[in-house]
Amino acid sequence: MPLEAYRIIQDKEGIVTDYLLAIHDLIVELADLRAFVQSMWHRVAYDGLNSAVAGAVSHMAVAAVRERERELFADFPDEGLDTFDTIIQTITRGDINRVQGMFRVELWKVGSDPSQEPTRAESVAIDIEELFLINAYRDLVDFGVDFQQNRTGRPTKRMQKQLSSWNPELDLRSVTAAERLAWRRSFTINWLFDLVNVFGAIVVQRNLRGEKHVYEDVDWSPEGPWDKHRRLFGLNAFAGFATSLAWQKPTTNIRARILPHHVFQLKCIADALAVSRGWSISILKGHVLEPPADNFRPRRDIDLFLDRHNQRMGHGYLMGADIVKPVLDEAHAGQSHRNRDILEAVDGLKYDFINWLGETKYMHGLNGIPPSRFSSTNSNGLWEYSPYLCGTGLAEALTMAAQIGQLLWDSVPEPMLVVHLHNMLVQEGYIKKPIGLFATLQELIPTCFFANGRVPTSDYTGALRARTKADSPLQMRNNFRNRLHAALTMNSNRMVDARHNKFFNHNSTLATFQLAEWMPDRVADADLDPTTILGALRITRTARVFDASGNVRLADTELVRRARERGWDDSSLLGFGAALDVVNRERDSVSMPPALVREGYKTHQRRERDTRPVSTRELLKCAEYDIERDVCGTHPILALNYTTALVSILDLFRRITAKLKEARTETYRRVYQNVPADMRLMALVFAALTGDDEDTLRLMAAEFEALRVGFLTVSYWDDITVPHLRAKTPRTEMGPEQCLIM
Repeated sequence: MPLEAYRIIQDKEGIVTDYLLAIHDLIVELADLRAFVQSMWHRVAYDGLNSAVAGAVSHMAVAAVRERERELFADFPDEGLDTFDTIIQTITRGDINRVQGMFRVELWKVGSDPSQEPTRAESVAIDIEELFLINAYRDLVDFGVDFQQNRTGRPTKRMQKQLSSWNPELDLRSVTAAERLAWRRSFTINWLFDLVNVFGAIVVQRNLRGEKHVYEDVDWSPEGPWDKHRRLFGLNAFAGFATSLAWQKPTTNIRARILPHHVFQLKCIADALAVSRGWSISILKGHVLEPPADNFRPRRDIDLFLDRHNQRMGHGYLMGADIVKPVLDEAHAGQSHRNRDILEAVDGLKYDFINWLGETKYMHGLNGIPPSRFSSTNSNGLWEYSPYLCGTGLAEALTMAAQIGQLLWDSVPEPMLVVHLHNMLVQEGYIKKPIGLFATLQELIPTCFFANGRVPTSDYTGALRARTKADSPLQMRNNFRNRLHAALTMNSNRMVDARHNKFFNHNSTLATFQLAEWMPDRVADADLDPTTILGALRITRTARVFDASGNVRLADTELVRRARERGWDDSSLLGFGAALDVVNRERDSVSMPPALVREGYKTHQRRERDTRPVSTRELLKCAEYDIERDVCGTHPILALNYTTALVSILDLFRRITAKLKEARTETYRRVYQNVPADMRLMALVFAALTGDDEDTLRLMAAEFEALRVGFLTVSYWDDITVPHLRAKTPRTEMGPEQCLIM
């Protein structure tokens, strides 16, 4: 059949052909990214990958689909061409059954010998409803239409009959494919009802009290007026969309509001649960079944982060938020009012976590709101049955905890003082083996503690002055006291950017991506860490220039300059390509026409500058490694419990001053006789950094040794690992020398 005969949209000088090609590319990308995200959630359940990593990268996959939509719609601005419904109607010619079997996927084997022609290993007709996400789209439409029928938050009786028998413990290996599909559909629609009921409860309850908000006109988006009332972590944009869709009038054409990235995200939400229960979808094999993941709970990582029942002393965020106020009040006796605002922000975030992260008030019942659709098995099913929500929620919570923690550190001098003092005692031999926590902090965020990130080996007072811009304890006190800036008056839901801070202004990679709306290409070089894989990838793509001696060097970009400041010379930077094996491995699975496979495979082996556009999958793989590095890997800045660490620092200084008071050292007597109370600690450290009083320094070193606090002592996690590197069963559909073409 000729393309023009489809007649789904009017032909305007070949626009039908162009549109078909464009939406074909979009559909292929949806299928590819869906497979990638699904495999990542499999690693969460089976191999211990932290769910925050999968949640953040899932956001990036959704953002990539959204960006492809924008490109598509810019080329085809006619009304209606942007909806998922039009896309599916067009690519299936309006009849899914008619075109089933017409789309195929092929597996090609590529030999290691460049002269060897690739051979086709397998060819399979794809399941269009599954791979084109049509079933997820139907679930979303059916949910919206049903919700609108009575606008009570309860399914209609007809829908209740379909949903009421959902069993979270169903053995998916023992039922038919149709029963598995019905199980997933029931979960999806039940979960959407709970999501919308929780998210919309704030307005529904206001109306029950007499306010008159028109539901279909409410702005439910994260930019809307209700965002200041926290109801959820992780999926606020999707929840706002679903709530807006559900509360439209029954006559509304909701299909016109559903875009591809909405459907893609819903599919990934359902996949995350399904794979944890042993059911995944393969482009080549269809339904793939295995035993459910042993002892996996979607809330696994959230429960470690919060530690609601204080089972792990000093680890959980909630305990740290509870104990930091009395300890800080004691350390800053008579000055506690100066820390009031920041401590109120810490307390407010704590209660948001208690009420809306991993658990919600909904599980105990919300006045006027229908009970959870999962009440028969678990009234907290919104979270308990959604690894995706738990992962995205934890990702958001970690960035907020780090930001409020850095803001707290920015307002008190002790964290800065302790690292400078520890460094001096190590450099001068008073401490033989560095103390874990302080050595790790110095390595993780050197630019926060030292000017240009350079650790001093002499002139320790000069180094402290250079970083704090303070020549005296009085100036330092004022610098820290004035750090409570306008961020505290902002919507705390958006408090993720540490760059506003004066001293502790290092954003994690995860926060950097969030601020870039989850688009890696939007991250400026100035905000990218050159030690990340994405940073290294950018460096490998930097233009080469010749210096005066005729030697090849990298152009002097912002990223290259900062890499040089870290101690790398151009010879090392030019070899960064060898460190990008993760990207090169991903390129083995990039779809390309068979005639280009052989040339493409040779390209994969190169280590010099690569100018080929980086695929979305490659960028996501880079991001996954970089985010995992910050969450629980080799650069665990997001694993740090800032409040608990501050308590340990304050306790250390309490011990030091008590010991110096007992010994009545010369430095102690001079400081405590002549310096006002609120500047004594700063004056004490300034004096110690001169190195003139050995008795004081030895006593200080002894207290550091006695405490010996390690980084893991104040980490959310019990261990810092990179779990998926030891994955037992790699989730891939092809070997290292195979290529998938659809």
